[in-house]
Amino acid sequence: MTAHPAPQNDQFQLILVSRSTKRVLVERQSVLEFDSGFSLPQISVPKWTRWALHIQQAIKQRWNLQSVVLDVLGERSRGGRIAIAEAIDDQAISPISGHFALLPLGEIPHFEIEDADDSLRIALQDLLDGKTNPHAPFLQLGWTNELLQWIPTVISTDRIDIDDEIEQFNASSSHALLKIRSRRGPSLWFKAVAEPILESAGHEYVATTVLSNLFPEYLPRLLAIRADWKGWLMNDAGLPIEESDPLEIEIADMIGTRLAEMQRASVLQVDTLLRHGFIDQRIPALRDAMLGMMPYFEDAVLSQRSAAAPTIEIGRLKEIAEIFEDVCLDLEETEIPDTVVHNDLKTGNILIGNGSCVFTDWAQAGVGNPLVALDQLQQYLAQNQRLGSWVPLIVRSYREHWRSRIADVQFDRALRSIRLLSIVTHLASRRHWFMSRDCYKTGLESYIRSLLRQMDTAAQSLQCEDLSEVICERCVPHDTSFRQSRYSIRRG
Repeated sequence: MTAHPAPQNDQFQLILVSRSTKRVLVERQSVLEFDSGFSLPQISVPKWTRWALHIQQAIKQRWNLQSVVLDVLGERSRGGRIAIAEAIDDQAISPISGHFALLPLGEIPHFEIEDADDSLRIALQDLLDGKTNPHAPFLQLGWTNELLQWIPTVISTDRIDIDDEIEQFNASSSHALLKIRSRRGPSLWFKAVAEPILESAGHEYVATTVLSNLFPEYLPRLLAIRADWKGWLMNDAGLPIEESDPLEIEIADMIGTRLAEMQRASVLQVDTLLRHGFIDQRIPALRDAMLGMMPYFEDAVLSQRSAAAPTIEIGRLKEIAEIFEDVCLDLEETEIPDTVVHNDLKTGNILIGNGSCVFTDWAQAGVGNPLVALDQLQQYLAQNQRLGSWVPLIVRSYREHWRSRIADVQFDRALRSIRLLSIVTHLASRRHWFMSRDCYKTGLESYIRSLLRQMDTAAQSLQCEDLSEVICERCVPHDTSFRQSRYSIRRG
């Protein structure tokens, strides 16, 4: 924790509530006892990190208090974001230096919380009064106590000896991801999406429970579910692959093997997965999605103002759409079966432990071409200097375990064009972004343009490959035909 914000930090205004006194921790503006000016404490955490974990650590470092983050709000105050947390070891608050005090909410100056409609103050008062909200079950004092009391009722007590230490990784009034340490044995993980703000969040609860039932060996072991919170309790399944040390070739081989095995096992379960709401990412659905997204793509490219990055003209965007249609036809001819597709297979979602690996975080899970998952995994690995060398090994083991279902010629044909399908799949599974009120935010449009540039690069690669084929055909002495390329190469 640092005392002042820096460019690499996010600034938070902290509302730290004492569970027993129902008061809020404030900081004296002066060291003089008679000075009655108070302000809410400010803390800073590194950007692009898990806020909840760093807020917990900052509170521990500054006041030696264990805490639970109850909610993190956006730019609601002059001080930046607001973090609402609960001090769970109240007895440690009393010895805190006279530089701090505990005040009732009503005595905190209004300018400390810029809240035009008083909605935040009302929510805070409801929190202090113990009022419950089924849509915000984690904005409640003592909810983690309820969790710790629930766990022994669903797990035999001879298997677990729960410590009170909780590490939070994601926290909000309706979402939770936390690690519960055990005095002996492995830790437990609890994740919940009680009130999904995004469609994908609610989907994760369904996808995780369905996949844990169908293919339990490929996910962290599901111990129990808490339906009222849309939450699930899991065994600790190991470390993300980027944290594995040392990195071993056997791990790369295992990742390719396990991914292929799970997908092959899912071939016969496609209809079941679709009935449970898995995103339809099969080729006919992607064709429709591409048509539906084109107006948003056009808006994104037309809104570019900076010359720092290459621009994509509307005419070229339409060419890319035509090439995508050709790719769809080409992939359909390979007759590769549809399977479960993770669709967010970054390195943090592959866990290594006990000589095996499992896949977690199924918020974007769908059904589609299995090589989409392989392509997306390759893209994530290529961004990591330590893991990039694993790509050929993973592809080799993945191919080997599909060989009885997908011939090498089919595999190669699909692999050369799958990048374009993979990007469209990624965008189609996040179409709720386009429909949101934030759809015209600069950051989102910039992200869409970056993916469109990747599509352009993939399309150019296919065009170059196909042009080479056409030239080779024209070089054959007895063949004077000049076929039109399926990747939109026109007669020049």
